[in-house]
Amino acid sequence: MQHLVAQYPAVPAWRSALAVIYCDLGQHDLARATQAQAEIEWLSHELAAARGLGGRDRQVGSDAERARSTLTKAIKTAIHKIAQHHPALGHHLATHLKTGLFCQYRPAPGQATLWTL
Repeated sequence: MQHLVAQYPAVPAWRSALAVIYCDLGQHDLARATQAQAEIEWLSHELAAARGLGGRDRQVGSDAERARSTLTKAIKTAIHKIAQHHPALGHHLATHLKTGLFCQYRPAPGQATLWTL
């Protein structure tokens, strides 16, 4: 399930708290101003973290995206280990295995490869 970070329940509360703090600053209470400034910095940092490039809502990966990413990493790690023991096979797999939403083994058409292990 995919979520937008900015849709988490805390974000609207942070925005409301920020508005209240700015109102407090308008009352010119020097004792409160120091604490308010620290709270503004923290809230601003958290709200910025909920935004991605261009101020768009940051996406938290879907289950499918996390599975795809994990599988791609595992395949690349396995190919790297294979290449340490059999460089030609490692190169062949790195060249002809495609990962993404679907995984595919796509050898060059009409090119049979015989392996001796």
